[in-house]
Amino acid sequence: MADAIAAIGPGYKIPTYHNLRVNLLRDAKKEVQLLVDSYKKTWEDVRCTLMVDGWIDNSHRSLINFLVYCPKGVCFVKSVDASNVVKDAATLFGLFEEIVLWVGPNNIVHLVTDNGANYKTAGRMLSEKYSSITWSPCAAHCINLMLKDMAEMSHIVNLSTHASEVTKFVYNHSFVLALLRKKQGMTEIISLGATCFATTFIALSSLHQHKHDLQSTVTDRTFVECRYAKTNKGKAFISIVLDNQFSDDIGIVSKVVSPLMHMVRILDSDERSSIEYVYDGMYKTRMGIKKLFKNKKILYKPYTTIIKMRWDRMLRRDLHAAAYYLNPTFKYDEDTFSKKPEVMYGFLDTIDNKASAFKMSKTTLLEESRLYRDRLESFSRELVFQTCKTTRPDEWWRTFRFSTPNLQKFAIKILSQTSASSGYGGESDDHHSYYDSTDVSEDDVAMLIMMTIIHQVVSELSILIEDGVMDRLIEDHLVYKLDEEMCEWVEVEDGLEDRVFFLGDDCSFSLSAKEFSGCKGKSIYFKHGPSRIDGFLPGIDGGIFDLKDRTVRHLFAECSKIFWPPPSWVK
Repeated sequence: MADAIAAIGPGYKIPTYHNLRVNLLRDAKKEVQLLVDSYKKTWEDVRCTLMVDGWIDNSHRSLINFLVYCPKGVCFVKSVDASNVVKDAATLFGLFEEIVLWVGPNNIVHLVTDNGANYKTAGRMLSEKYSSITWSPCAAHCINLMLKDMAEMSHIVNLSTHASEVTKFVYNHSFVLALLRKKQGMTEIISLGATCFATTFIALSSLHQHKHDLQSTVTDRTFVECRYAKTNKGKAFISIVLDNQFSDDIGIVSKVVSPLMHMVRILDSDERSSIEYVYDGMYKTRMGIKKLFKNKKILYKPYTTIIKMRWDRMLRRDLHAAAYYLNPTFKYDEDTFSKKPEVMYGFLDTIDNKASAFKMSKTTLLEESRLYRDRLESFSRELVFQTCKTTRPDEWWRTFRFSTPNLQKFAIKILSQTSASSGYGGESDDHHSYYDSTDVSEDDVAMLIMMTIIHQVVSELSILIEDGVMDRLIEDHLVYKLDEEMCEWVEVEDGLEDRVFFLGDDCSFSLSAKEFSGCKGKSIYFKHGPSRIDGFLPGIDGGIFDLKDRTVRHLFAECSKIFWPPPSWVK
């Protein structure tokens, strides 16, 4: 925002205090309402998925987020603090039904929730009352549970232990790390995944990819003559790196979990619908594992048993089979398409459950599905087969709909859904806003942060550019909370002694000074611009604004070494 204002140049008139708290805020609310209204139109046209995401914040409050997914985007509906209620199936059913009635029961095709038994029962109760709604657990979480089960297999635990010894030795000895980084095309061995289980397998895969770099390093004369190579840990490190059996084993494990890791990335994305990939991903993963082990049952059975158990207990749903059948990418690939009866059963059951809600004739849908199945009339064109793998399924159906107008509408409604319960990507809690509160309410804290950011932007309009380095002149910060009864912003001066505010480019939050040692209460920590550390490492410079005496202290570049890599609020 500050960059956009600065780009206007001299002469820009700063909004008044009244405009910020009344006119601009009202206009922003209207914009959000228009956006939500446009989403509601999409819900009516192609239907939507209700996403229920439960999580625990830093104050150990049990919160439930309700979001609605459609191809146009994800809409946040509300967040409920369920800490003071017993989250049994009946209570959850009441919460779910309230949102369902607001969205419209006939507008919802899919309900995705957590995997808990209480959520499962509540989802089943909702599906029984509203037959047009199909419940399923979060597919991304189910796959992460498969990775968890695999990570606990004895031979993978052994591989992970050895891999940990390698990575610890490399990253605890800067000399060894520097030798590795000199290798052409070298990338970091360790990178974080969405969950700790994903991170484990990413590390194994990375070690396998860096096999030759590691082996050439431990045989390098510079390393052999250094003192690290003569220690017990150094000898163990060399032994593991030069063990070809270890490298082969982690290579096989990486190939086993690679399809599952790929599926997690697809399912966690809210940029496109994902429901049609669930059945195909599970089916091809099992077939791929069998092929990898050359159909030797004793070798592939431990992995496929884990996948099948989670699939049967959690993800085997008619809606997933129907989406798989209606995706031409899979249906028209005769070599890999599953011929199992459950696919057709799932498709037929979905027609039974959804046709009336979609106001369609079941007989007509079955007649038109025959044309799609046998590739007749508009599906007989060569262009149909050429584009089925390069065009999004919903766009493909819009193009070749002439012979089956009803099935086309049915397919688009099914294929426009998602299978994950979180709309921000990832199974980690990073996407949740951790705003703890002691003296003020949760909503007030959010408003405090928002208004503090606004006043920071206003105060940063004066920009000094000297020698290519931007220095922002911070004059003052003001903190406000919203008085809902008076419909106005009220400046807050008392009750902030224990609050610490952090302001970043894309993440801001508030913490308790008592629980976050090293930070001063009634203060605002803010990013102040780019700096350099030791001449070659990028750092983050910033300042501390004391709300008590209205003074600013600078965080010098040297201090940012303590927090390298920088926390998310300054990225």
